[in-house]
Amino acid sequence: MALGGELSLWNPLLLDWLVWMRKARPEIAIHAQVGVPDQLIEQLRTGVLDIAVLYAPKLLPGFRVELLVEEQLVLVRTADRDGEPAGSKHYVYVDWGPLFAAQHDASSSAFGEPGLMVGLGPLGLSYILRAGGMGYFRRGAAAPYIETGQLEVVEGAPEFTYPGLCRLSGSKRGASRRAGGAARPEASCEMIVAPRREAKWLEGRIATD
Repeated sequence: MALGGELSLWNPLLLDWLVWMRKARPEIAIHAQVGVPDQLIEQLRTGVLDIAVLYAPKLLPGFRVELLVEEQLVLVRTADRDGEPAGSKHYVYVDWGPLFAAQHDASSSAFGEPGLMVGLGPLGLSYILRAGGMGYFRRGAAAPYIETGQLEVVEGAPEFTYPGLCRLSGSKRGASRRAGGAARPEASCEMIVAPRREAKWLEGRIATD
């Protein structure tokens, strides 16, 4: 079976799931791929992928969409340096999609022009950890750094919901063929979400028809 996911979902969410699958269903061979949303959706449409796991994907006809987990985007900043919040003067804007942009623009005008705009959450987070600053990031991704004191949540700042979904092809059309032409069963996906800290995946199940 072929599974694709966005870069930010692989560590630890999909990685945890791969480890679980190796133990629970070793008879199922998995081809794992990393990609950007539009690329993954196209690969799903053409049958290159059986399952794609994305954040807030476009709703398109011909696909089944299952909500797996909703995360919160929270405003965090690097911890105090010399008595002043290091992130208070350097705001990094992360492009979390049009819904976030509309909500952000309506409630976060106090930040002014961002000093840096990035299109990938992990990149923005790595940047502020090295250079200082603040920005909106997934609570689950920021949690380890909050626990160690490297980051702190900005009290009173608005939070935004950011959904993660598992997108499944509703057709066996492309997914029924391997590269060599041999048939393979359509895969169905059931991801089990449990509240370990910030809704990390504990396990998952794959059942084949």
